[in-house]
Amino acid sequence: MGPGARATNSALRDGGLFSIGGAVPIDSVGAAVASARSELARLARGAPEREVTEARRTLVQSISLALETLSGLVAQWSGAALFGLPSDELSRLPERIDSVSTSRVTAAAATWLKTDRLAIVAVGPAARL
Repeated sequence: MGPGARATNSALRDGGLFSIGGAVPIDSVGAAVASARSELARLARGAPEREVTEARRTLVQSISLALETLSGLVAQWSGAALFGLPSDELSRLPERIDSVSTSRVTAAAATWLKTDRLAIVAVGPAARL
């Protein structure tokens, strides 16, 4: 999609919300949506080991950022309590992330990232989108 692309995941009790977004010129919206769909399909066919390794490293490194403030720490504790996770969940998280295999990422992408079931939201002048 480009350098301004971002993806987020919000975990909920019985599911979650995965979103991809970015700011693109109006005349590029169609290409950006096609690019995002193509990327999701590529992951579902087989996530590259190099990308999974980099993603694991990034996630593990980001844990300390989520815990560096008192409010961040309380949010993580509250989330763990809400989902009924054990009290040592935060300390085990890096190890759990590192244990995720490329085949599990591919299987999850194939199961959950269905390109034919996307809800697409584009903001801008309707006549130009």
